[in-house]
Amino acid sequence: RYARLGATGEVEGGHVRTGGAYWQHRERYLANSPVYHLDRVTTPLLLLCGTADPLIAQAEEVYGGLLRLGKVATLVRYHAESHVPSSGWSDDNYEDYWARIVAWLDRYIRGARRET
Repeated sequence: RYARLGATGEVEGGHVRTGGAYWQHRERYLANSPVYHLDRVTTPLLLLCGTADPLIAQAEEVYGGLLRLGKVATLVRYHAESHVPSSGWSDDNYEDYWARIVAWLDRYIRGARRET
């Protein structure tokens, strides 16, 4: 059974399990933040998000960091869409979302296999 804990509950007791606020467990937050590990990224990254998603700032932060590091990354923002594409996105955006995923996989997975 899954109970919606909200933003604080998700981080402190949910799937992230930091056990408290960031000022109490700073090292746990740093260790769990992908932003502090972007230098380890070795594969191209596709970020797809809706502009109505409260987490869009995280995607933008990751994208900006990857660009600064000279990594291959693409960020696509879908205007007025939420976090989950299956939760009522427009048909056009939903189709574009999946088309971009397929094209990305074709380019970086199937294309990489052809090169080796």
